Amino acid sequence: MGFSAALFQVLKYIFILYFLSSYKSIPLAYYFRFYKRIVSLTILPKLCSKHKNIDFSKLPLPSSVVSTDELKVFRPTILKTYNSPFECDFYLHKNNAAYFTECDIARTELMLSVFQNFMWHYQDSSPNKNSFFKSLADSPYVPVASIQAIFKKEIAPFQRYNIITRILTWDEKWIFVLSKFCSGKDNKNLHCILTTKYVLKEGRKTIPPKKALQICGIYNNKIQEIADKNLLIVQRFINTGDLENVEMFI
Repeated sequence: MGFSAALFQVLKYIFILYFLSSYKSIPLAYYFRFYKRIVSLTILPKLCSKHKNIDFSKLPLPSSVVSTDELKVFRPTILKTYNSPFECDFYLHKNNAAYFTECDIARTELMLSVFQNFMWHYQDSSPNKNSFFKSLADSPYVPVASIQAIFKKEIAPFQRYNIITRILTWDEKWIFVLSKFCSGKDNKNLHCILTTKYVLKEGRKTIPPKKALQICGIYNNKIQEIADKNLLIVQRFINTGDLENVEMFI
């Protein structure tokens, strides 16, 4: 084998390894990662007979599902991952847009963990409850209303980091979720903070967060006191009317 052929083989394998290291960015990878959470946290447990009697400690679910303490709603989920090459920008650190994509996965895991029983409740009360797939279509959904990102420190190529996500607070309509991108020992290095405003929907009907938490059996006065205190932090995200009225052409 000549030098050119050997060099070609080396470059080929380098490219293959480089491509595989960016598996999160290949076509359809996002959908696989996203729907994997939906399947593992809602569909598979529901398919099990008598899901209320499942021993969750034997299933690979986030800690917020198996936790039974009164502050369960505030317990975080942690997504462990790394910055793949295709997620980097021309500065050779994590692209700002990639933070939002990764946070989609982390927030989905959190919300489905906390509101798992809420989803099942509406499936069980659906007119199509005798048909699993039709009742699944009647499930509530949790659309994003707004997101604010604060970028603190860059994430280098192949650097490992954690996305720590928890519910921060809620009011009569909105749920606010806080996500932090952290690395290092004890997650001391803070890279990014994302605050997401969610709303719970059943069709076009808005479901108050308090009602959803009551359905899940995790609402109590103590968590409401904490939520009321934290609500002061996110007041500016609730009413966006002033921003909507700002003229863009002056």
